[in-house]
Amino acid sequence: MSALAVRRRLTPIIALLVGLASVVGLVAAAPIAVAQPAARSAPSSAPDAADAASTGGISHGTKPTVVLVHGAFADASGWSGVIERLIAADVEVRAIVNPLRGISIDSAYVASVISQIPGPVLAVGHSYGGAVITNAGSLADNTVGLVYVAAFAPDEGENLQEIEAGSRDSVLPTAPRQNE
Repeated sequence: MSALAVRRRLTPIIALLVGLASVVGLVAAAPIAVAQPAARSAPSSAPDAADAASTGGISHGTKPTVVLVHGAFADASGWSGVIERLIAADVEVRAIVNPLRGISIDSAYVASVISQIPGPVLAVGHSYGGAVITNAGSLADNTVGLVYVAAFAPDEGENLQEIEAGSRDSVLPTAPRQNE
C-alpha cells in the first residue's frame, strides 16, 4: 500500500489525537509532529490480503491501534482523558508503561510491546516518550506512523542530552534534584 493510502487512513486518527491532546492539556504552544517510519519493503499494487502477507501480517485495511507512550516525569495514567475519547471514537488504544530505565532499554521494551499487537500501530509519544517511539518505531515492523505530542523527536544519530543542552525553553536540567 502506498504511503499516501496509509496517510489517508491515519489522518482522522491523528486529527483526533491533536484535538484531544490540546483538550487534556498535553499541548500548550508546543508542536505536534507526525512522521512515518521508513518503508520496510517496496510498495505493492496487490490487494490488502496479499499486502498483509508481505508485511508480516499487517493489513493496511484495518484501523491502527494507537499506542500511547508517556514521558519521564509521568505514567500511563496521564493519558486517561485521551483514552476515554479514543475509545468513544471507536479507536483501539493502549497506554503502555514506559519503564524509564534508559533510552535503549525503554525503546526495546516499547518495540516489543508494539510488535505483539496484531495489525498496524500508530505510536504516540509525549516528552521523553517521543524519543522512545522514534527508536521503537524503527524496531517494530507493524509501526505505521509516529505522533509527537510536545515531545522530543531526535534526528538519526542525535541524542537527548544534545537536544536538551541546546534548548532555551526547557526546565528539565533544573527539575531533577539530588537527595541531600
